[in-house]
Amino acid sequence: MRVDFESAREQAPDLIAADSAASTLWHGSAPLRIEKDWVIGPGGLIDPLPGTAKLRLSAETMLDPWGRFS
Repeated sequence: MRVDFESAREQAPDLIAADSAASTLWHGSAPLRIEKDWVIGPGGLIDPLPGTAKLRLSAETMLDPWGRFS
């Protein structure tokens, strides 16, 4: 979350880059977990919220009906 960004930035191990405008950290270690946040790591989304898979499938079907970008 934007309000926790500086704290997360200070705690991020192996920090490569930080973008405070987008509240995004790039680092070379396992994703830092902060309560009530979702995380995208090297393997994709970690611990997705319930219903995320259904929402993603609906978005893919609408935005990429031919499956070219999946």
